[in-house]
Amino acid sequence: MLPLPARGAARQRGAAAASFAVTALPLLFGALFVVEAARWHVVRQMLSLALLEAARAGATAHARPAIIEQAFEDALLPLFHPPGPHGDARARMRAAFLDVARAAGAPPWRIDVLSPGSRAYADFGDAALRVAGAAGLPAINNDYQAEQHLRRRRMGWAGGRGPLSGQTIFEANMLRLRLTYVHPPLVPGLRAILKRLAAMRDGNGPEASHPAARAGMLVMAMESALPMQSHPVLWGAVTGGAPTTVSRPPASRGPGKAGASPKGPLVSWQFRGHGQDTPSRAKDSAQKGHVPQGNAREPHAHASPATEAAPGGPFRDPACGVQLCCLPPASSR
Repeated sequence: MLPLPARGAARQRGAAAASFAVTALPLLFGALFVVEAARWHVVRQMLSLALLEAARAGATAHARPAIIEQAFEDALLPLFHPPGPHGDARARMRAAFLDVARAAGAPPWRIDVLSPGSRAYADFGDAALRVAGAAGLPAINNDYQAEQHLRRRRMGWAGGRGPLSGQTIFEANMLRLRLTYVHPPLVPGLRAILKRLAAMRDGNGPEASHPAARAGMLVMAMESALPMQSHPVLWGAVTGGAPTTVSRPPASRGPGKAGASPKGPLVSWQFRGHGQDTPSRAKDSAQKGHVPQGNAREPHAHASPATEAAPGGPFRDPACGVQLCCLPPASSR
């Protein structure tokens, strides 16, 4: 005869499931946070590479904001593969940017051109430079920087530094970009945590004061710097030393027209792919140029052997400049 089950065992029925739920839920959320952190790391690495590509493109194209925008978004396309129902990666990227702009009320990304700034153009601007599409805009001579530095030291500039910018000609020819990127979290509940953290920081730091941070999104910021390979041009009317800004505007503003400037500090507010001309990329045949030999005398202040070719000339590649020289087509050699 089998013994009757004890009444105490019946009272403990389901206790194992309850204890498992209490233990498993924190472990599950912890695992999700680990996955989210890994995703943040991957996105940050992709952003670093995309910002480097944007700086490389800007360095060879006179720091044109449209070129920087195009290069940045082109390099960011692998982050949006597979495209899923959107058809291609670019359509998925635009849809993701649209969602972020609607949720955060701010551009999904922003690139500030920290250097050269307007004060550097005031110190080192060369009105005699000829840059295609930049007639009348301030430009800094990228040629013969050592000779320019020596000449300004002879003029009495302490250390060759400009009185307004405090930079040398070498520093004025350095393209420095700062990226601010809005990344929405995937894990449920994490947006509320990020929103609470942003409120606790009370606007301490540019990331915490960003509208997207107050909306519960992660704001990533990073910088990249490369020496200019062409004459830098001030493409917007910027005053007070404010940086030039390249930005993806919220969808509510709509695409900007070519050459239009919005209100506020933004000087480049354009969508790519809306009737704008796409500049050509640097050719694979580009190679480093050679410094002219012979007379070692200091060249004239406005001498520029590597300025842009006249319209209709053979050299139109943005990589043509002081330190890079494009080979002519095979048919013309």
